[in-house]
Amino acid sequence: MGLDNKVINFKGMILIPLIVAFISVMGVGVISSFFGIRILIEGAKYYGIDITKMLAEQIESNSLSLEAIDEAVENRIKVIGQAIILSSQKPSSSFLKKLAKDFDVYEINWFSKDGVILYSNIDEYVGFKVPKNHPIEKFMNSNLKIYVEEDIRKDTESDRFLRYGYIKNTDGSFIQVGILSDDIFKLKGRFQYQKQIDSLRFNKNVVFAYYYDAKLRELARMEKGSTYKLTAADESYKKALNHSYSVEEIRDSLSGKRFMKVTVPIIYNNYVIGILVVGVTLDNFYSITQKYIIASSLIAFILCCFIIIFLNRKIKRPLESLSVDVIKIDLENNLDYRLNIEKDDNFKGLKSIINEMLDRISKYFYDLKESHEEIAASNEELAASLEQLTATEEELKAQYDELQSYSEKIEELQQKYDIAIKASNSGVWEIDLNNMTINISENILDILGKNLVRNGNVHDVLDKILLNEDKEKLIQKFRKHQEGEKEYINHQVKVVDKNGNIKWLLIAGRGIFDSKGIIKRLYGIFIDTTDLKKKERQIEYMAYHDQLTGLPNRAMFNNIINEELGKGSKGALMLVDLDNFKNVNDIMGHVCGDELLKKLGDIFKTFSNDKLFFFRFGGDEFLILIKDEDRINIVSKFARAILEAIKHESAFVVQGINVTACIGIAFYPKDGSNLKELLMKADTAMYRAKYEGKNKYLYFYDEMTDVLKERVEIEGLLKKAVENNEINLLYQPIVDAKSGEIASFEALIRLKNSNISPAKFIPIAEETNLIIPIGYCVIKEVARQISRWKECGFKIRPVSINVSAKQIKDDKFIDTLKGIIEEYKLDAKSIEIEITESIMLEKKDEIMKKIEYIKKLGFSVALDDFGTGYSSLNYLTFLNIDKIKLDKSLCDKFLEDENIKVMESIIMLIQSLNLKVTAEGIEDVNKLNILKKIGCDYVQGYVFSKPLPKEEINNLLNKE
Repeated sequence: MGLDNKVINFKGMILIPLIVAFISVMGVGVISSFFGIRILIEGAKYYGIDITKMLAEQIESNSLSLEAIDEAVENRIKVIGQAIILSSQKPSSSFLKKLAKDFDVYEINWFSKDGVILYSNIDEYVGFKVPKNHPIEKFMNSNLKIYVEEDIRKDTESDRFLRYGYIKNTDGSFIQVGILSDDIFKLKGRFQYQKQIDSLRFNKNVVFAYYYDAKLRELARMEKGSTYKLTAADESYKKALNHSYSVEEIRDSLSGKRFMKVTVPIIYNNYVIGILVVGVTLDNFYSITQKYIIASSLIAFILCCFIIIFLNRKIKRPLESLSVDVIKIDLENNLDYRLNIEKDDNFKGLKSIINEMLDRISKYFYDLKESHEEIAASNEELAASLEQLTATEEELKAQYDELQSYSEKIEELQQKYDIAIKASNSGVWEIDLNNMTINISENILDILGKNLVRNGNVHDVLDKILLNEDKEKLIQKFRKHQEGEKEYINHQVKVVDKNGNIKWLLIAGRGIFDSKGIIKRLYGIFIDTTDLKKKERQIEYMAYHDQLTGLPNRAMFNNIINEELGKGSKGALMLVDLDNFKNVNDIMGHVCGDELLKKLGDIFKTFSNDKLFFFRFGGDEFLILIKDEDRINIVSKFARAILEAIKHESAFVVQGINVTACIGIAFYPKDGSNLKELLMKADTAMYRAKYEGKNKYLYFYDEMTDVLKERVEIEGLLKKAVENNEINLLYQPIVDAKSGEIASFEALIRLKNSNISPAKFIPIAEETNLIIPIGYCVIKEVARQISRWKECGFKIRPVSINVSAKQIKDDKFIDTLKGIIEEYKLDAKSIEIEITESIMLEKKDEIMKKIEYIKKLGFSVALDDFGTGYSSLNYLTFLNIDKIKLDKSLCDKFLEDENIKVMESIIMLIQSLNLKVTAEGIEDVNKLNILKKIGCDYVQGYVFSKPLPKEEINNLLNKE
């Protein structure tokens, strides 16, 4: 049977919609082009404003930078002069030469009060006498103590230009310091205006830029084919003088080119100090729009042609074929007919559905035929059922015996269930919500020592065992579960036993729904968690107290001092550091050193009251907080008493070694309004006290420059180490406690050609942010070393790297990790990142996200120094880590005979969270054997090896 045109109206279904779509696309293209031109011009306007304002801000900041450089040069001259006068070293020319080299200045001269050079870093200057009318003579005849010349002048003894400063001594002699003009110009050079203007030369959209002062004197210019001159008559000039910017579209009369002129004032201290004019070309924007219109029209035309061809091949022809096949369907005469489906048929799915419908229709006809047979079979089944209902007495007895057997098994299961409940120190409960009664198992008697009425009123029973606040919270949990807000009931409550003691129960359960989806009953269990709560409190105590001395630790100090500073309270902070304590450890051993710290902790506890608080800061340092006290005589009285107590107690514990202490004191908020500033100033005062002879206390004052000088020197060494790759790494083996084999290494940082301890330079690196480049050097060197071991065919063992909060917070940290493992083609598992719990004192959410990302990259993460002050079960539950490293101080305390059970509990608790445990600082075999016995995973310390250079590690690996 054929098809006429009415079956498929190709013109109405395909051609007309295609034409309408083409016209719509072209119309939208024309309209969008019109508005596109305006949008591009507006974009050019804001583009010009943005780059002009950005350059204006740079010029404003450059003005400030030039002033700051002049001020820095003056301060540098003053500091050098004061350092020479305050120095205890005997004056000499060689001393001045050393200072000139250390401070990188050209000239240092020591004049007598008569104007004769006594000492100089330049030998030929010695003996020079100041002539009349010389600039130095003005300073000699003045009453000024410190003077810095405003301008650079030529040296009278050479052709060099310098800037000079003078510092007068108490005896009338004075110091002259000179800095070369070349050094000053180098600092100022990168802030010149022409350089800033020239930076726009490489921007293809900028055609000119001019910088004028407020009187229209041209200071800098940049031109690329087009020019413009700002005059006093220009409206934009008048707006700029009124602190307003202006934008104007103009055309170059010579070239005919169009551009956007942006005029922005440069403001400093609310005065207009300059005017910046920038021209941005518009020709590029117009050209882009024209090209877009032509290209879009051509693409639309070609696309329509392709669509017409595609529709003819893929839709029109197959649709005609489908119509022919559908008309052939005859349900009356030919039930076996099915549509033909070809391999590349576009209507394959539709034809399959039609064939399935035909299959089901055929099946219905056949099912009608079979229904008669099924009715007959049903009659036979009914007859068989009648026979089963007439069972004999013997069969019924057999069924009864089987039921009795099942009853005995159920009774046996009930007994096993009761044993399990009692063994786990738990029980079950049930609440009937219809009559509000509760039924509690008899196990409650074992826990509370009192039996409760079965099927008693819920509120009466809860009143007998719960505190009011816990009862209300528990009932609220029940209600939220009943209303569908909570899937389960899970709540911990305090209960009172028969002796009035507080115990902890974990209540857990859920509701049973009826056919209508309504909760009618609540079922659950209760578990006695009192022992677990005690252990949790013990660990929480450990988190906020020092394990050796029993004093509050740094974590508790941070909480208290931040609360004080937040309230704006006044008080004093003392930083106490023991003198010669290292000698105690080196000569008499760490056991004796620990005993001394314990004794001092006991002494400090006797001083404590509601105003005086003691904390162990770490090592041999203690912190003392005196609240609501800023009177120097009272604070001094405390300080003297503490120094005397330390000296007296040390004489009994450590004989033959003079152990005293130095105390640095800072007041808040006078000396600092934040923790970092307050600690730094107390630390500075303490180091000054050590410098002046130990066994004394000092208050912080602003002239304490010696300690700061040392910090500057260490900072300089750190910068040099980064620039010249003078960072050295040692590797300490970490051993599997069971097998005794090396499981991994820890990379420990040292400085080449320097004996400065990491404990001293790491805090300074943290404060100056040098820890970030140093950290990257360490990571790269570790990756390079692992790659070398891999090339040598050694078995690859993970190397752990200590990472601080500042490193993790750095935006480049994650990318650097990825780049290094890709560069050296390493598996991320070969590097372990070690963090400390102090990292959580930073922005916790940000740090957590970074740690999650590090884990996704494949690196393992370990929590280092566990037990030094921040340890908490809370951290262990949400930190995504693989390993816990127990600090040496924790191991030393809890590996004693009376405390081994505590250490075993700590390790079991950590391992229950699927974490591995490493014990650090193990130095003797006895502690190693204890750790093996209680199940510690890994051990690190001198009992196996000290930290070794890579060459010795290579020898160690070669022996395997």
